Amino acid sequence: MKISIVTAVYNGEVYLEETIESVLMQRGNFELEYILIDGMSTDKTATIIQKHKNLVNTGFYNDRNLGVTMQVITEKDNGFYDGLVKGLERVSGDIVAYINADDFYFNNAFSLITNFFKEYPEKTWVSGIQNSANQDGNVWSLLLGIGYDSE
Repeated sequence: MKISIVTAVYNGEVYLEETIESVLMQRGNFELEYILIDGMSTDKTATIIQKHKNLVNTGFYNDRNLGVTMQVITEKDNGFYDGLVKGLERVSGDIVAYINADDFYFNNAFSLITNFFKEYPEKTWVSGIQNSANQDGNVWSLLLGIGYDSE
């Protein structure tokens, strides 16, 4: 099974490294395709992306899963959604998702999702629970769309 992840970014240097590492450090029985679309950032975004592209090219992440590829497109775009579409047009995975440049995946997230689709092959999509983290790394979950009567 192959997972394709897209990140569209513009001047995202503050959290981008954490985002990229949360994708590339995933362990499991899957191939990983990571596509980053940089809208010509003027901060250190390109340097951060190139650092990880070099690590992918040298095989640094290969012992974690069945293989990693990383595509980087750097060109002017018309904002986040334009960049996201450029990335989604290039994916080749069985499972496709995107992650914002200031978000991160929990460890083993991809392993969990590949196991889900292997167990329930008739399913075509899945949605998770929103989690939030503060600058200290404290994480909490928000259940969306579930209400209750407080009385």
